[in-house]
Amino acid sequence: DALKAAESSAPGSPVVKYARAVFEYTRGNLVDANNAILQLLRLSPDHLPSLLIQAMINERMGNHEQSRRSAEKVWARLPDNTDAARLVASGRLRTNDIKGAEEVILPLLKRHPDNVQILALAGELRVRRFALDSRRWWHPLLQV
Repeated sequence: DALKAAESSAPGSPVVKYARAVFEYTRGNLVDANNAILQLLRLSPDHLPSLLIQAMINERMGNHEQSRRSAEKVWARLPDNTDAARLVASGRLRTNDIKGAEEVILPLLKRHPDNVQILALAGELRVRRFALDSRRWWHPLLQV
């Protein structure tokens, strides 16, 4: 295994740690991927590719707030990064920050009108907006 050989010959290498994290993530070993990326982020806390992988790992692990925070750091420096923007939008929707999600989703939708993940976010945004509008409309009527 080439990755094990690289780890043996250069155990502290950030490149090898990043490769291990990505490898484990793609295999679905989220705990191992997270451990590898945390080691790398201790060495280089602002490494954008590592922060993005961390956001993706946390999203899949259900740590949505941590995922959003990592993705926000990447998106602030790389606003055209579709993966970071998608994770930011998803995190904002999960925290009911509808306006914040809209700020991310609408430009994404213009750049990638056929992207299924972005279309799903746009659909969720529309449902959330409708739910908010409906609540404002029906709530006073239910008080009678």
